[in-house]
Amino acid sequence: MGLAFLPDGRVLVNEKAGEIRIIKDGKLLDEKISGVPKVFTNGQGGLLDIQLHPDYSKNGWIYLTYAKPDGDKEGGTVVARAKLKDNALVDLEELFKATPTTSSGVHFGSRIVFDGKGYIFFSSGERGQKENAQDLSNHLGKILRLHEDGRVPKDNPFVGMVGAKPEIWSYGHRNPQGLYYDKHTGTLWEHEHGPKGGDELNKIEKGKIMAGRLLPGELIMMINQFRISRKRGDGTTGALLGAFYSALRNDDGNER
Repeated sequence: MGLAFLPDGRVLVNEKAGEIRIIKDGKLLDEKISGVPKVFTNGQGGLLDIQLHPDYSKNGWIYLTYAKPDGDKEGGTVVARAKLKDNALVDLEELFKATPTTSSGVHFGSRIVFDGKGYIFFSSGERGQKENAQDLSNHLGKILRLHEDGRVPKDNPFVGMVGAKPEIWSYGHRNPQGLYYDKHTGTLWEHEHGPKGGDELNKIEKGKIMAGRLLPGELIMMINQFRISRKRGDGTTGALLGAFYSALRNDDGNER
């Protein structure tokens, strides 16, 4: 679900099933926004984020992310923008589509943030296949960066690299569900869901991989398993997991 606060006080609310609802004066109206693109409603997929352009009062652009159907059984995350006229979306422009599309119903992302410098950042989940996150030849499990009109910035870190998607800003992500750009420090923050715990808050840096040798949630689980095995006196398991645990310690022995 996403929320967008219009200058007139109304609130636009994205619902996963593909509807944009309107809240006015604290009440949910029966009237809905028309012209919403068709969405891939499979599992976690559907209508995702909605954000107003920072200069919305001047240009009228509303940005959306949603799972778009690709044939009968597959779908992928899309970034689009449109304008609002008489409670209808008009002038819809599709700016980006994550590839490859899959039939998976999990981990679509997706959030949008503006940096105030003419760029947008947005997230794409790895669609339930952890290998995707560290593969630069696809858009899955990534934070991506575009010009506000959908063009690829020339200074993106993987522009010109053979086989790599030029939209990628960072990679190695599982299911990034939140983005925040701190305009005072120029820092992009992200949080993502981990399996069975292990949720993360990450500082996103240009061209960097999150998690390194292991996906974040897996690493957290391994640390927890090591602690349990150590308490039980399970030397075999403890020895195997100790290497990972030691890698996360400072030279003084304190955990990072």
